[in-house]
Amino acid sequence: MSFPEILLLAVSLSLDAAVVAVGAGVLARINVAKALKVAFTFGAFQGLMPLLGLLLGSAFSAYLLAYGHIVGFVLLILVGGKMLFEAFQKEDTASERNILHIQTLLVLAVATSIDAFVVGITFSFLPVHVPTAVLTIGVVTFLLSLLGVYLGRSSKHLLGTRIEIMGAVVIILLAFKILLFS
Repeated sequence: MSFPEILLLAVSLSLDAAVVAVGAGVLARINVAKALKVAFTFGAFQGLMPLLGLLLGSAFSAYLLAYGHIVGFVLLILVGGKMLFEAFQKEDTASERNILHIQTLLVLAVATSIDAFVVGITFSFLPVHVPTAVLTIGVVTFLLSLLGVYLGRSSKHLLGTRIEIMGAVVIILLAFKILLFS
């Protein structure tokens, strides 16, 4: 696998995380540290999941190929539904949103990186330099997630609570995409 192919794969894998990062930017009061926390969490999971898939793939590949999309769907539906519910709450009861809590970030990181795990399973069948692929996927996801957080933050100022609803709906639609097309 050439570097341009790895880069294209990295961008493809990181898009789900970048979309969720937009939601984080919309729903939370973002500063540099919080933006880096979101981007690092998503980048780390997206980068490490292919390695984990390569190492554990033979043992879990049948399970993940059969049920991984369902797990991702359920996790994203729960988070998106909670975000949608909170979008309609009074601002003082939902001001910070739980999206930046480490438990929520980890759930989102796992849900958006299941496809990276599956890609890692295929690494054992492809001529790919695994360290390059893992590093590229992690860095690209980090950068696109960081960009997503700031896009979400700037959109919030323009569109108010409508962008919160849109962010929740996008996460729910992403859940259905994972369920129907994976």
